[in-house]
Amino acid sequence: MPEVTSDKRSRLKINKTEILKADVIRQFRELSHHIENNEHPEERLLELEMRKVEQLKDVQLTLTELHIISSIGDNGQANQTQISKALNLTSAGIYKNALKLLEKQIISALKLPTNKKEVYYRLTALGGEIYKLHSELHKVAEQNFLERLNNFTYRELDAISRFLTEFDYTKEKE
Repeated sequence: MPEVTSDKRSRLKINKTEILKADVIRQFRELSHHIENNEHPEERLLELEMRKVEQLKDVQLTLTELHIISSIGDNGQANQTQISKALNLTSAGIYKNALKLLEKQIISALKLPTNKKEVYYRLTALGGEIYKLHSELHKVAEQNFLERLNNFTYRELDAISRFLTEFDYTKEKE
């Protein structure tokens, strides 16, 4: 039986590492495509739940509209700038989607007596129902996610966290 030299072991280790890196890149690309293509199980689940509620069964929402509803619901009321910062979207994008939500009567717009220039958004009763359903689904999804994370050790979770931080393009690199 031929002896495995330290140089050969080193090459085998490098080869395994390169194969693992390629696999991570492939999986990350698939996850990115999944997210880009709006294949969100959360969105589909919400649609199914909304169909069960008479006043919500015909309401169609995009994921951005849903996130705007959540942002407003989390704060009670919010202006365009607050929503824009919370969702990391442009003010123009928020404005365009807010108009659609106003038209669907999911949110209402108001101006404070102290500042007639700035518009604040609140959820209507319809918007409140959607917000409540969405929040409940988020809790279920988070519990599912936590159950999956229980399969990892602290060191593995730390590595995952460092990986995600490395690819967090919303934060400036030092």
